[in-house]
Amino acid sequence: MAYTFDFPLNRNKIKGNIIFLSRIPSSTINRFLNFFINPLRIPKKYDVYHITTQTLGRLSRFIHPSIITVHDIYPLKASLTEPTMYGDLKGLPYGNKLISAAYHTFVRESIKSVKYADVIITPSYYTKKELISLLQINPHKIKVVPHGIRHDLFKPRDKTKIRKTLDLPLNKKIVLHIGSENPRKNIPTLIKAFAKLQKDGNRNIILLRVGETRASTHKLISAYHLDESILEFGLRDQSDLCYLYNAADVLVFPSLYEGFGLPLIEAMASGCPVIAADRTSLPEVLGDAGILCDPLNSDELADAMKKLLGDEELRKRCSREGLKRAAMYSWERVVKETVQIFKESARLSESS
Repeated sequence: MAYTFDFPLNRNKIKGNIIFLSRIPSSTINRFLNFFINPLRIPKKYDVYHITTQTLGRLSRFIHPSIITVHDIYPLKASLTEPTMYGDLKGLPYGNKLISAAYHTFVRESIKSVKYADVIITPSYYTKKELISLLQINPHKIKVVPHGIRHDLFKPRDKTKIRKTLDLPLNKKIVLHIGSENPRKNIPTLIKAFAKLQKDGNRNIILLRVGETRASTHKLISAYHLDESILEFGLRDQSDLCYLYNAADVLVFPSLYEGFGLPLIEAMASGCPVIAADRTSLPEVLGDAGILCDPLNSDELADAMKKLLGDEELRKRCSREGLKRAAMYSWERVVKETVQIFKESARLSESS
């Protein structure tokens, strides 16, 4: 039997020998309960326990055999590196800075506790290397299982039809960016690069941003006189995201830190060429199917956009190679590999 949970702990259905728990609206109380109360609520005598997020790493101290999925260790990097790259924990979801600071201290300590798990699953070899170097975890107990995507959603479609449906211009090239305003998403460099692209005479291009936009970003957009060239798109539903990849001519993803980088796979599966940062997990995910560049060099990023948008044959090649690469990433493969890890863990537990 396998016990699988995410936070907050909320048992809602049983299927076979696996208990699945769904998310409920998170709150400050629920998050702190995960550190102090919820470990006591975990049922005993299961063959396998699967913790599906690194922020619940503390639970691996109390339950065995435990498997934990570590998507990234960004909070540890944020506390170890300069704020300009990874963020300084400002703008957190709680108004009280003291509560926010305390919560994120608990998160970092919880992530450090993943070393007590019997098996660790990561979506990338980059994250595996990070765990080994920062937490000195035995590499033999870290299994790499890359994420998957829904290929029934993310697939090629007719660009003209999609643009008409979304009321997007038919006569302009569209650069797509998807991401939050977290400092590691590197929005200022993207805007500077896009401003350079416009300044070089490429006025027939718009930047379509999906995600929050803070006042500071609006100010930067206005400073570069890009108010008419940068569009913000709100999603009614997460499934709407797939159509934006079909509408775009290129996805630009200059993130400074990613444990995996799902937008790259989603874009490639949709036939959308990709430009991504040449660091952390992104080169591993993109491979040779797109263009990598220095995310801190706005000139290099602008040149990459200009090159790809101006070369139809290059876009077609990136699209073809991207479709081939995206085919490697499916949820069916993830399930198969994860279940195999469950079985191996249960077998080792029985023999010990």
